[in-house]
Amino acid sequence: MTDTSLQPSFNFLANEDLEKKNRRARTPLMVLRNPTFVIFTLVVFFFNLANSSVLPLVMQTLSVEDRQTNALLSSLCIIIGQSFMTFFAKICGDYSPIWGRKRLFVTGLFALPLRCFLLFCLELAKDSAEAPAEVQFINFLILSTQILDSVGAGIVMTLYILVTNDISGGTGRFSLLLGITTAAFGLGGTLSGYIGQALAQDFGYHYAFMVLGFMSLIPACIYLLFMPETLPDYAKPQPKKRRRLLKLFRELKAKASCSAPINGSPPRIEMVSFERLEENSGRKTEFVQQTGEWT
Repeated sequence: MTDTSLQPSFNFLANEDLEKKNRRARTPLMVLRNPTFVIFTLVVFFFNLANSSVLPLVMQTLSVEDRQTNALLSSLCIIIGQSFMTFFAKICGDYSPIWGRKRLFVTGLFALPLRCFLLFCLELAKDSAEAPAEVQFINFLILSTQILDSVGAGIVMTLYILVTNDISGGTGRFSLLLGITTAAFGLGGTLSGYIGQALAQDFGYHYAFMVLGFMSLIPACIYLLFMPETLPDYAKPQPKKRRRLLKLFRELKAKASCSAPINGSPPRIEMVSFERLEENSGRKTEFVQQTGEWT
């Protein structure tokens, strides 16, 4: 029987060899009891619980001395974050099938604690700075930490959809799982705004960044220690030689099926299985040999 876990969630009826009972989508309760999905939902909730309030706090710290520059600095925070976020999102799309989902996702998760730690140190330095030039330089450094926001949010917001699709593979419940993970994102962001502003108002910005940094370690450690690699086999790139052989086989098959019969006999092409040669410089080479001929 074919392993349905290797099938994409939107294509769970594609394999004609599946039994009839396996062609039906799994029940929602069965999908929600998946421990991998439960862990992943907690990860995205805690990540956004720590991440959503960091950007508003950064914009407030930049404009607390000069309120006239509030709009300009706030715009720069968003422009820098969105610009680099596009770049890291493209990296996720290009290299997640090669490197795996977990490596990139862990990188994005640990970018948030690093960002909060830098903001905590910069806020302490800013409180002790006296010269206006020092304050301006520290504000520039605070603004530059938005690159780490691009790393964290760009990677996590891109990969969480792919990881959700990996977990829902073969279940037919991709929309259900995506809705739950998106709701976890939204709930974490809602609570994060209240927690971040309350900490900044009662204890100061540096204390708020410190607490948010420790909170951001929770999803990073959970994903690193308990979350398995979710990249399925069908999403992994095939070797170039393997792709060329498959392309050759498809071309010969199409030529055989489209050609008109010759002398009353249909064309016949027989393909021999891949034969492996001896190792050459540590690499094995595959080749295909055509033994049939047109009759």
